[in-house]
Amino acid sequence: ILLKLGIVVYRALDYNLPTSEDCQISHELEELIDFMTSEEVEEDLVSVDSDVSVVANGCGGGERKHLETKELDHVLEYCSSRVSPSKPEDHYRAVCRALVTETLELRTFLQRVCQGEAEVLRLKAQAETTGKELEKIHFNDWARFWMQVVDELRRGVRLKKINFSRAPIEYELTPYEILMEDIRSRKYNLRKVMVNGDIPPRVKKDAHAVILEFIRSRPPLRKASERKLAPQPLKRVSCPREQLLDSIRKGRVLKPVNQKLKSRRM
Repeated sequence: ILLKLGIVVYRALDYNLPTSEDCQISHELEELIDFMTSEEVEEDLVSVDSDVSVVANGCGGGERKHLETKELDHVLEYCSSRVSPSKPEDHYRAVCRALVTETLELRTFLQRVCQGEAEVLRLKAQAETTGKELEKIHFNDWARFWMQVVDELRRGVRLKKINFSRAPIEYELTPYEILMEDIRSRKYNLRKVMVNGDIPPRVKKDAHAVILEFIRSRPPLRKASERKLAPQPLKRVSCPREQLLDSIRKGRVLKPVNQKLKSRRM
């Protein structure tokens, strides 16, 4: 089982590639496939089969089953150690769901291409290619371009080569879900569109309309006659000490003196 599973995985990765081109896989996955398809594992299983055939009562059949289970457990542990979630079953179940959905979307897209709707898709995407150029693209090329776009969505597009740590590849989401998640999380930078060094009038008009709409959406102020003010707190009777301190803070007000009386005294 382990050997056949490894062969199926490798054939799926190598599917539809030219004979002169090898599939690009990571070093870890290559080691895992080598382990699954190694001759040592097969020789161990063959030796167990020979031992089982010697035993007449068939009690040795459990040894081969134990060895197969041990090898499969090793593969499962290796795959589980590569995911961060605490439940790898949920992760790989979501991976399978995303891959199946992606395959169905690819089939729908290729059906539309076969039905001659590539021109409609071009108009919707506002591409610069002509209908004749689209007709030259073969069925396999459409599928290859699809896989390239999906791979860019999963890995992320880098505009130039810089030193960075490779982001983890997102497999649990479909390409549509990845794109919608990028839009929701605002993983994009909008450029300011300028015309002759100035913002286009249409953009200005839209910005003004947004501001006016925001102002209109704010809750209006009520009339002063309709407002209910909080009752004033009751005046507390001050003790003699507080009255004395208040009089000191206010200062002593001198009694005004008439100017004529002052001149007579002098």
